[in-house]
Amino acid sequence: FSPPGGGGGVAGAFLSELPKPGRGVLGSGECFVFTLAPEEKVYRWREPQPKVFCCCEPTKLNIGGGNAGYALRIDECLDVGSSSACETFATEGSLFDSEHFNIASVEIIMFR
Repeated sequence: FSPPGGGGGVAGAFLSELPKPGRGVLGSGECFVFTLAPEEKVYRWREPQPKVFCCCEPTKLNIGGGNAGYALRIDECLDVGSSSACETFATEGSLFDSEHFNIASVEIIMFR
């Protein structure tokens, strides 16, 4: 995900399962979130962190979780998102410069 203008950074996630609304929490310890800009960093799940990898709601895609918030939360149109501290991946705050952001581009790659 990349906010408009590219000044806010580039971040993303690897999901071990295809998100599907209404299936509850999906994924496994293979899931992770990452930033590519302004710095490259990977945030992985480790025991005993919560196993809230991905949850797909009808209007939101939530990646990571726990009591603090979501590492990435994307709306149904893929144009608005938020990022905050997340227990699952031990992120200390937003993956971007601010908690709420507009999305300039989305790239999805699927492996079979």
